[in-house]
Amino acid sequence: MKNKRFFDQFIVVMILGVVLAFIGQFIGLPIDLLGYHYEDSFPELYTVFLYLTTLGSWVASLLFMLIYKPDRPLIPAVFKGGNNTLKYFLIGALLGFVMNGSCILVSVLHKDLAFYPDSSALWLVLLAFIAVLIQSGSEELLCRHVMQLHLRRRYNKPWLEILLPSLTFAILHLLNPGITVLSVLNLVLCGILMSSIVYYFDSLWMAIGVHTLWNFTQAILFGLPNSGQVLPLSVFHLDAASARNSFSYHVNFGVEGSLMAFLVQAIALGCVIWLGEKRKKARAIEHAPESTEQ
Repeated sequence: MKNKRFFDQFIVVMILGVVLAFIGQFIGLPIDLLGYHYEDSFPELYTVFLYLTTLGSWVASLLFMLIYKPDRPLIPAVFKGGNNTLKYFLIGALLGFVMNGSCILVSVLHKDLAFYPDSSALWLVLLAFIAVLIQSGSEELLCRHVMQLHLRRRYNKPWLEILLPSLTFAILHLLNPGITVLSVLNLVLCGILMSSIVYYFDSLWMAIGVHTLWNFTQAILFGLPNSGQVLPLSVFHLDAASARNSFSYHVNFGVEGSLMAFLVQAIALGCVIWLGEKRKKARAIEHAPESTEQ
């Protein structure tokens, strides 16, 4: 018999995701205010603080799971359940780097972008990586752990647990600067990719790895817009005069607003589904009862 818990209804789950995101922003407000203290005097450090504000979203999600008794078993699952291992995080990180890096490479080859190095505050890059990990992980924790597992618990319909968190993920980015119709479609597709990774590979941390290196590559390594926002700290800076709109880059929303990003994510999604289905079949054969001779 399917559970009938209030917080597992699909409309409630979507509302819950949005509410927890806003509560997380409120909790992270002190970090945000501290970061603004350095916005003019030390803008590179301000970048790190801006990402660290998403610690509030971690707190909001974990507190909800702690307060809501049926969710308490989900807390240890964040850190040691299924394939939530360093191995799967690194696999996801490699995928995220290749995906975003290929978009940037095509943009450079197509002469949509040009960069120059910036040696200032490079010592902050490692700290920035940790901050981006926290930021990317906060969105995956909310959408792919809290929301997706609630839907799985009630409905056990893969399409529902994959699609609804993906739509919510896109909704949470609608107010980002430079948003376009194509960038919204890319956000939805990104959510579907991440949810499919969790569904097929049982690894929240693989999704976090993809998300982290996608954001880190574009924002910190190459100084491109991250969901429409350009921040001061990066290894390379974009030569703004070189940037132009094309199939591989959008001036205001970065590679995430391009057709190239859509194609790269679609290919990655196809690979995840193909490998995931093969994995499911292999596991089904492995656990099938052995036939007995008469």
